Amino acid sequence: MSAFGNDLGLSDLLYRRITEFGKDLSKESRQLIAKFIKHTIYIFSIGGPVMTIPQVTKIFMDHTAAGLSLLTWGSYLFFAFFWMNYGILIKNKPIIIANALGMVINFLTLLGIIIYR
Repeated sequence: MSAFGNDLGLSDLLYRRITEFGKDLSKESRQLIAKFIKHTIYIFSIGGPVMTIPQVTKIFMDHTAAGLSLLTWGSYLFFAFFWMNYGILIKNKPIIIANALGMVINFLTLLGIIIYR
């Protein structure tokens, strides 16, 4: 077992939770569930930031950022930066992907707020 997961590349906590959840399941079934989660998380790490694209599009198409908070979107960018660096530190690709994409989307939203205030 590595420092941050088992041979499937999962975090130790996630692997323990799956193991506890599937006590009655065979080892092969637990590994199949873990593998499914490991691969499915990439969909979510990309899907989350992609769901913000309509907001960015609306800002730049309508030339308005009415109702959007500079502080809120600046905070999202700030937090995504630290989460991405944490992902790099622990070598967790889904965290890196989600937050790198999030930083781009949050930056564009922030830029739109600054331009169209």
